[in-house]
Amino acid sequence: MIILFFYGGTFLQNIFLDYGEKFKNFEEGHPVFQLFIFVALAAMSVVFGPFTSAPIVPFGVVVWGMWGAFALLMAGWLIGNSIAYLIGYYLGFPLVKRLVSEKKLNEWMNFISGKVDSKFVFLFRLAAPAEVGYVFGILKYSFLKYFVIVFLAEIPFGLILLCGGQAFIENNWFLLWLMVGLTALIIFLSSLFLKRR
Repeated sequence: MIILFFYGGTFLQNIFLDYGEKFKNFEEGHPVFQLFIFVALAAMSVVFGPFTSAPIVPFGVVVWGMWGAFALLMAGWLIGNSIAYLIGYYLGFPLVKRLVSEKKLNEWMNFISGKVDSKFVFLFRLAAPAEVGYVFGILKYSFLKYFVIVFLAEIPFGLILLCGGQAFIENNWFLLWLMVGLTALIIFLSSLFLKRR
């Protein structure tokens, strides 16, 4: 919903065009700081569940291009997933239930418990929000396996988000809606396979 709201109107696109230019000018004078902020915001979108990286993607595309923004977005997401995993692993249930609702955490724990093979984790990671890293940390699932699975699962979403960001910049609403539909399809099919398993 947040993606649709952000990309939904000409008014927001005009705001983006205005601030996009300022963002690019700021980057020229502060390239390292700008890069750090982009990666940090992408990481925080994983650690703090309700947030999304969607609004920052077009800015990243303007400044670093599609592939530069993709690399930075992936770096931020992998850092955020690692932080979520480590919080779950070392600080466990009491702290995590403050970051994610206890009800949601219990649902994920019950759903995953006893089913944690690599295929299941990959499908679950495709179907569920990014903050499920907490759960795998609490379950003491192998960090290396989790990191590889998260990397593979984030690639399609990163590419879709970047294509959507580029479509927004180019005012290509058909491609933008196509990317939203593709995201929904991936989540739906992953959920379907999970239920069958």
